[in-house]
Amino acid sequence: MPWASPESLAPASCGFVLAASGRKYATAAEAAARSLRRSNPDFEVDIFTDEEVDASLFGQVHRLEKSWFRPKFEALIKSRFDRTIYLDVDLVVLGDMSDVFFVLGKYDIAAVQATNRNQGFAWKPWRMPLPNAFPQINGGMIAIRRSAPVLQFLRDCQQAMIDHDMKRDQPVFREMLWQSDLRLHVLPPEYNVRNRTLWQYGGSKFAAPRVLHHTGFVARMKDDRTPVRPEEIYGRGFVRHVQRLIGADRQLTPGARGSVPAPQYDNILFRGRDWLAARLGGRG
Repeated sequence: MPWASPESLAPASCGFVLAASGRKYATAAEAAARSLRRSNPDFEVDIFTDEEVDASLFGQVHRLEKSWFRPKFEALIKSRFDRTIYLDVDLVVLGDMSDVFFVLGKYDIAAVQATNRNQGFAWKPWRMPLPNAFPQINGGMIAIRRSAPVLQFLRDCQQAMIDHDMKRDQPVFREMLWQSDLRLHVLPPEYNVRNRTLWQYGGSKFAAPRVLHHTGFVARMKDDRTPVRPEEIYGRGFVRHVQRLIGADRQLTPGARGSVPAPQYDNILFRGRDWLAARLGGRG
């Protein structure tokens, strides 16, 4: 790796945490943990849950004190690691994430901005207007460096959600982060891919996705015990394309050579009226 090596980190001080309330989310968490063990084998993965899980997948299994729809706050607050990467369970981790732990040597929090920022849930503020240039971050991947100010910030966010009966945590997180003195680092989008457009239409000039994050990993489960495979959500073609991108990514694959071209799509929206008229035999 050109920037550092995992051996230069103290493994006991860095790790991943997942949080799952309910059987479906626990099953998805097990699948997410398997992907983490394959892609980031040097670091432990803990889980906070109210369900029984396969303990062999995790460094430690912690019982949730509060079973609710945002257990991430308890997981982050109670994490045993000095530097923690929290991940939602509706995702698959494909690439090395250890460089985020290095970022936490300089910053208090690291995360990726919300992608679809023109949607109502993404641009509406909570209690006060905020500049569009300071958007919500996506709460599905949050990295923190443990400190008293960071832990108090997380407790305040959690309590605000409870006191105000908030259904989404991102507006609260955004406003309270704006009002804080914590140092935030905005990670590149490949560290939490919620919108695949960039990679669906792009080649290896773009950095390969580290995390593919999609609600379908839970929403499309046929039962409480059967996890959803990435191919069921993204299609086999896209998954193969991402695998080729990972192989060509010089940041992920030492000695990577060659390039992966952007996929070619026959989309009439970009062909124009003349092309459509020709396809229709000159009519129009």
